[in-house]
Amino acid sequence: MKNIVFVSFACALGLVAARAADGEKVTFVDHVLPVLESACLNCHNPDEAKGGLDLTTYSATMAGGSGGAVVKAGNPDGSRIVTLTAHTEEPVMPPNKPKIADAQIAILKKWVEGGLLETKDSKAKKSTGPMLAATVEVSAGRPKDPAMPEHVLLQPEVVTARANAITSIAASPWAPLVAIAGQKQVLLYESEHLDLVGILAFPEGFPEDISFSANGSLLVAGGGRGGKYGKAVAWDVKTGERVIEVGKEFDTALAADISPDHGRVALGGPGRNLKIYDTRTGEQLHSIKKHPDWLLELEYSPDGVLLASGGRTGDLYVWEAGSGIEFYELKAHQLAVTGISWRSDSNVLAACSEDGQVSTWEMQKGTNLKKWAAHAGGVQDIDFSPDGSKIVTCGRDNRVKIWDLNGALQREITAFSDIVTAVTFTSDGKRVISGDWNGSLVVWNVADGAKVGELISNPPPIAVQQQRAKESIAKLTAQLPTLEQSVQKAAEAVAAARKPVEEANKVLADARKVKADADAVVKGGEQKAGQADAVAKQAEAKLTESRNLLAAGQKALAEKTAAAAEKRRLVGERAAAITRQTAEAATLRQGFAALEQQLQALVGERTKAEQRVKLLKMQVEQLPDNADLKNQLAQATAALGGAAAAVSKAETGRRDAGAKISGLEKAVADAKAQIPQLEMEAKALDLVVANLPKENAATEKTIAAAAVALDSAKKAAAAARAVVDGSKKALAASDAVVVAKEAAAKAVGDRLNQLAQAESAARASQEKAKVDIRFAQYQVDKWAAAEVNLTLHGENEALGNYRERMISLDEKASAALVERDQAKKALAQAEETLVAAKATIEKGSQYIESAKDDVVENGLALFAARTVNGMLVGETSPMPEGVEPIDQSSLKAITGKMPEIQKTINDTFTKVQSTAQEVQKATVTAQETPKVIAERTKLTREKETTVASLLQEKTETQKTLEEQQRKVEALQKKYESMYYRFGQSASPKSSAPAPAPAPK
Repeated sequence: MKNIVFVSFACALGLVAARAADGEKVTFVDHVLPVLESACLNCHNPDEAKGGLDLTTYSATMAGGSGGAVVKAGNPDGSRIVTLTAHTEEPVMPPNKPKIADAQIAILKKWVEGGLLETKDSKAKKSTGPMLAATVEVSAGRPKDPAMPEHVLLQPEVVTARANAITSIAASPWAPLVAIAGQKQVLLYESEHLDLVGILAFPEGFPEDISFSANGSLLVAGGGRGGKYGKAVAWDVKTGERVIEVGKEFDTALAADISPDHGRVALGGPGRNLKIYDTRTGEQLHSIKKHPDWLLELEYSPDGVLLASGGRTGDLYVWEAGSGIEFYELKAHQLAVTGISWRSDSNVLAACSEDGQVSTWEMQKGTNLKKWAAHAGGVQDIDFSPDGSKIVTCGRDNRVKIWDLNGALQREITAFSDIVTAVTFTSDGKRVISGDWNGSLVVWNVADGAKVGELISNPPPIAVQQQRAKESIAKLTAQLPTLEQSVQKAAEAVAAARKPVEEANKVLADARKVKADADAVVKGGEQKAGQADAVAKQAEAKLTESRNLLAAGQKALAEKTAAAAEKRRLVGERAAAITRQTAEAATLRQGFAALEQQLQALVGERTKAEQRVKLLKMQVEQLPDNADLKNQLAQATAALGGAAAAVSKAETGRRDAGAKISGLEKAVADAKAQIPQLEMEAKALDLVVANLPKENAATEKTIAAAAVALDSAKKAAAAARAVVDGSKKALAASDAVVVAKEAAAKAVGDRLNQLAQAESAARASQEKAKVDIRFAQYQVDKWAAAEVNLTLHGENEALGNYRERMISLDEKASAALVERDQAKKALAQAEETLVAAKATIEKGSQYIESAKDDVVENGLALFAARTVNGMLVGETSPMPEGVEPIDQSSLKAITGKMPEIQKTINDTFTKVQSTAQEVQKATVTAQETPKVIAERTKLTREKETTVASLLQEKTETQKTLEEQQRKVEALQKKYESMYYRFGQSASPKSSAPAPAPAPK
């Protein structure tokens, strides 16, 4: 029986799919519910409701489960009721069972695509999953006009008792704009003047990771609810409109980023998978299962070629952004990778970790460039400066640090009370913005580490902001009279202090003139004394020079006399040497001749010895066995050796003797050549010695004259110095007077300066109060405009609802008119049916009555014919008495008509029966049709009433719509007026840009 039921139900589903395929509207009641009943309701019903999901009713299905919505109108790829049952996403449904039939999946897809209709009369819902709009501009490099928020709402989504830890900070790459991840919202601040310029709602939960697109026009956030739900969304920075929504995580998303071309969004979290989605279709393109634990960080390279990801176990990967193929696995960290950042040229990747280290990598070969210890306890975040020359980090040591690319610390900021959780450079690279565990947001100068200001991570509502600004204006305005009085008193005090200063300055000027005159006298005297000293010094130098000249002359006389004697001694010495060496050479020549004779004799003996050895060798060769010859050869060889040695010794003696003779001859020649030169030099010295006494006598006279001049110069210098000493005493006295007068002038001058500073401070306080009042007024105008803008958005939304209501009423009224016309037509048809039925009854009854007579007449004729036929059969029987016999030909004529009569009777009976049935049917119709007419009359009236009601509602709604339109237009004008007014006061402290046009 179960199999029969199953087959029957499968057939029913086949019919449902067939009808859906025929172009019929796919609805929950008619098509989807049977699919859910076959596969899902055992686990997802009011009693079970696994995952908090009940699919038994339309409203329960629309409500979704604990993980969020399961259907998104118009987006089957983003509807988990489709993706889980199609097994394209985990966990697959139904669990531990085969995938449901493709025809059933097709029904679910068509239902979602068709707008989630409950019944065929329902109105299709709008798509709930925004995809990237075609109007969002995607540009490469710096855009012409970097995106800044324009008319984005400033009302916080939530205000809490205390701020949350800052999980992520992002800076626009081109505009002075930073985004702060808050609680169910993202805050947008203008980074130059630290002004709140927008709040983006994230009602799904907590945004864990935020980042700007490469051209700064989009802001993407990944987040959700821990253990429940996660996704990635993106907003148009200018309008605040949500333009992308992808991902269906069952836990919060911890990391998300968008590709530079806006075509893809990468998403990851506790599920460990790196998922990449198409932003235009919402389709999941890749699911990369590589990280062994939570995925914490994601970032596309600026050129869009690569995608880096980091995980909780220190795993760091680089992927090909387009294909999702692994490019590098970078091994450097032991604990969780908490931050990654690309250099602007996409060639270098920086990463930080809970192990306290920072690492940088080049992308040509995946080589580790540098690694250094950055923060004790762990690094929490990292960011490259826009120009790629610096890296900023923060960590558990409550510090922010700025490094060069070699890991050299350039600046350290320590003014934090808790862990610094997030940090980023602003678009110009001149500031860094940091957030800590307590929710504090501080802006710092990169150049000197000075604190610029603070941002609010938990801003109050618009009304509170406006009230605070008003209170500030009141407080500051109340201070103005007091400040004005302070300025006036300070100015009067300054005016009163000026006369004593002028008098003291005049006395000081006179004293300085006396001092200047004395100083001039001193300088003149010192100049004369200096000149006298110079003359004395010159005289002394002249005397010293003369004395030195005399000493030199006397020394020269002695030296020249000695030199002449030395020359003559050398002449005698050379002559004696010549005589001695000539005799010695003669003796050596005689010995040399004897040595020559001896050598000749020894050479002869050696020649004889050589000849004897040669002869004996020949004999030994002829008589090799002759011992006596061998003995003689040995003796002759020895004798030859002795003769050769004697010759060599004699030759050596001859050479030595020849060398000595040559040396002596050269020495004699040299001495003979030196004697004339020495004699000439001696004569020259004699002439010098003869002139020197005269020169020395002249020098002695010069010395005597120089001594007299020196004595005179010293006396003149002493007299000039005495004059200078007297002048200095006068100068010292005048200097003391000047010092005293300067002290007096300084005292009154300092007093004047103090009073002037007090006046300046009073005026500065007054001016600051005025500036603060203008700024507070700007804040009042800003928050008033923001409040109107908030109201305008709400009223615009209401206007849109009225317009949708009008569209719905148009559709309903059109449908009601059709139904009314159909009801009228059906009523007319019922009335026509009743008239026709009555006509059929009347006509049929008449026919039946007339047919009765025909049947009787034909029956009698048939009876008569049968009787006649009987008579013919029994014609041999005798006729009764008194009856005349019938003519046989007549009887035969009568019996010949019997078949015709029988047929006529049969036809009449058949027609009567048919007519009777028609009459019976018409009678039933006539009896039932009045009821139908009554019902259709009632239905027609109801449809008329419905049409009238809808038309009336349409008229009223149109009126309400027009009133709402006027209300919106009035608010629009009011907002434009307020916006331009606050725009005019938008720069009380700075030169803020002119406001953008208000939204239409």
